[in-house]
Amino acid sequence: MSDYTPPPVGSIISADITTENADKLRDFYADAIGWSPSPVPMGDYDDYMMMTPEGAPAAGVCYLRGPNINQPANQWVVCFRVASVDETVSKVVARGGKVLGDVRPMGASKYAVIQDPVGGILSIFDIPVE
Repeated sequence: MSDYTPPPVGSIISADITTENADKLRDFYADAIGWSPSPVPMGDYDDYMMMTPEGAPAAGVCYLRGPNINQPANQWVVCFRVASVDETVSKVVARGGKVLGDVRPMGASKYAVIQDPVGGILSIFDIPVE
């Protein structure tokens, strides 16, 4: 996937769902939507990046454990691209939002789950362009 170019800053880049049975959802979405799972090693288990038939990332299907233990369960969380997770987190807190859990690395990117001032939950990523 070396030819992948992320969408512009401010764009929706994915959606993630976290559940106790990611393998079941992996198989469901592979069959129902036509996605192919790409394992994301998490130590002693795998989460999954679901890929479109063309090989582009479409969505994450994750286990509710490890670093995802405090994620919202059994609901889709929309993921947005930002220029800087650290700067965005500062703005979120200054504007009355919350950071749910820690800012975490994900490959060359950073990632955070945030809650807006009215309770909406979303995630933010700062994906570098290679």
